[in-house]
Amino acid sequence: MSKEREIKDASNIEHIFFIDAVIKLAKDKYLVVEKDGKVKWKDGATGLPTDEEIKTEKERLVEEYKKNKYQRDRQYPQLGEQLDLLFHDMTSGKFDKTGDWYKAIAKVKSDNPKE
Repeated sequence: MSKEREIKDASNIEHIFFIDAVIKLAKDKYLVVEKDGKVKWKDGATGLPTDEEIKTEKERLVEEYKKNKYQRDRQYPQLGEQLDLLFHDMTSGKFDKTGDWYKAIAKVKSDNPKE
């Protein structure tokens, strides 16, 4: 008989962390996460993670996600765009803080200060 575990978290982000935690802990235990939020284990699966293990792993993943907010928020211009800005700055002789490349990078840094 299949073992089932239903996702009880309401928010999408919590749902995602729950699934990530289950997948990380279950490894090769043949699980399926269905659209309705149920996790089904293949018949005969052994050594399945407990609810407490899943909760602990989910909390760890949430903390890791929060810790990396700074990196996610810093959205630098695409590399091609940066190279184009540098090219135009070079042809204009702007090798200082007046160049468009410097201004673009400085704006990202000022909009997302390190905490």
